Formats: sequence, C-alpha cells, structure tokens
Amino acid sequence: DCSEDIRQVEDDLAIEPKHHAAEIRYLVRDETTWVALLSFGSAAWTCSDRDSWIGWDTQARIRNLQRIANNTRFLVNHKVS
Repeated sequence: DCSEDIRQVEDDLAIEPKHHAAEIRYLVRDETTWVALLSFGSAAWTCSDRDSWIGWDTQARIRNLQRIANNTRFLVNHKVS
C-alpha cells in the first residue's frame, strides 16, 4: 500500500504529515529507495496574485477554480543523484 510507504517516509524524515480533504499523494521510487514525495491539494479559494497573473475576474475564478491544483509537498531525496 503506497499510503503506508508514504507514512514511513514522513516518519523517517520526522516531518509532520499533511492530510487535506482533497489531496493526491505520490511516492516516486527506484529499485532501492524512494526518490521523491509529492502531494497536490485543492487550490486556495482566493489568491489575488494568482488570479491577476491568470487574468481571472471573480466570475472566471468561480468557473475555473476546480481546474487548479496546489502543490502542497515536493520532497526530493538528497541521497539520489
């Protein structure tokens, strides 16, 4: 089960697990060890810099927000070259 493997990596690194209501978590590994841990969650309801950069007004944000994901964790194993 990948969830157990992710929890083990978080435990090994002594980092606080992040669990959001809508979240997808990935553990990337090679033959011998984990390479990266990535998590994506729901985007913030309002973020003026993001909305301005994309060109969204309020109505566009309401229509399109479900197409945006927030990268909540991006860890790369320092032992991997």
